[in-house]
Amino acid sequence: MKKSIFNRLFVNKNQKWTLYAQMSRLIYGFAFIAILAKALPSNLLGYWYLFLSMFGVVTLVEMGLVQVMGRHAAYLKADFESGRKRASDFMNFVKVGERLYVSLVLVVVSLALPIGLWWLNYSQEVEIKFSSLTLAWFIYVLGGGLSILAAYYVALVSGAGKLWITQKITIISIIVNAIVLLSVFLTPPTLLIPAISMMLAQLWLVISARNNLFRLDIAQKGDSSSKLRMRRVKVQLRIIGKDTARMFLVMIYYHLLTNGFLLVLSSSLPISEVASYGLMMQLVNIVISISIVWAKSNFYDMASNHRDSNARKLRSIFFSGFVRSVTVSMLGFLGAMLIAPTMLSLLGSKTNLPEKAIMLVILSCFWIEFVITQFSQMLIARGDMRVAYYSVFSAILILLNTVILLNYGASLSEVFINRIVVYVLGIGIPVILMSRKTLRAPIVAR
Repeated sequence: MKKSIFNRLFVNKNQKWTLYAQMSRLIYGFAFIAILAKALPSNLLGYWYLFLSMFGVVTLVEMGLVQVMGRHAAYLKADFESGRKRASDFMNFVKVGERLYVSLVLVVVSLALPIGLWWLNYSQEVEIKFSSLTLAWFIYVLGGGLSILAAYYVALVSGAGKLWITQKITIISIIVNAIVLLSVFLTPPTLLIPAISMMLAQLWLVISARNNLFRLDIAQKGDSSSKLRMRRVKVQLRIIGKDTARMFLVMIYYHLLTNGFLLVLSSSLPISEVASYGLMMQLVNIVISISIVWAKSNFYDMASNHRDSNARKLRSIFFSGFVRSVTVSMLGFLGAMLIAPTMLSLLGSKTNLPEKAIMLVILSCFWIEFVITQFSQMLIARGDMRVAYYSVFSAILILLNTVILLNYGASLSEVFINRIVVYVLGIGIPVILMSRKTLRAPIVAR
């Protein structure tokens, strides 16, 4: 029987449920933009994007550990299935990580609250006193802490081969977020409602993901009720320690180019322009959320095949997703540039997007970065973390150049052209060269 186009594009349950989840994020993303742009004035919208960036910088404390944990969960599952490891090794790994992540959440929350208040006072001269804005920041930080813990449980379930389960519960969390967010129209303009909606959605995700983790077959066979074997703790930490150190560099690079970049802009631009750039980034994230369906669902498959030394299969998996992701992202960015300004105008948005010429430069920059990132993710799935060094160096150079350019009165287009050039030379070329060994392997059918 001939397969439909849909079944040829999305070949397994993980890919299909990832698509459903990403489509839910897409719909919610558009609804979120429409609701906040309609309900909030530009200054409050600008503060919301500052919330995202301020908390994002503090989460560097997490060091990118979540992806390392998910990848090693995939390794342990592959080892268990091949008889190299026992199920109890997986559960010991889970318990070590759980203790570590609870501690990390406490540290992140303790750091984020005062640092965020200080930055609001420094960059926007917000008086540090009890108000709806500071209360919204407190609630947002609690929700952010829960999101870190949720990401850990989701990564382990995904690494154990049940990515589709995590996508199901993610869809429910999006629905919870959306329902609560709608109440923003019932109150005066405030950031309390979006902060509360985010916190409740993440609380659901933590509870549900943890329950599903301990229901996995490998968890049941590993006896999740047994005590943690302390002698194995050091072994597990040594396993993930080296990767985490390098993954930390990748996370520094990521936060420098997203949250750090926006914070640099916020120190030189009025809050209304920060809101405009924030809306632009929201659109970029919506497009990327759809484009990474294949890369996200294939990541742990690539890690497992690397563990089994199946480079040809790994390459086949990579290219099957790469072509689709790059094509969808290109069409998505073009669509965003053509449709988004009109959509916001019809909705009566209180915040405008940048001019089309500037949008073209910004979207071109992010598309090029997205393409290069697909190669980086393949290298990380293989445990090749050399890309971390190139990434951090290039991100620091981009930020330094941005500060200098803004001080000399450069336009936003010139800032992003500089970003494109540095990114391609500093990250793109090295990453593609490092990928040659895998890319030269013969293609095999999936």
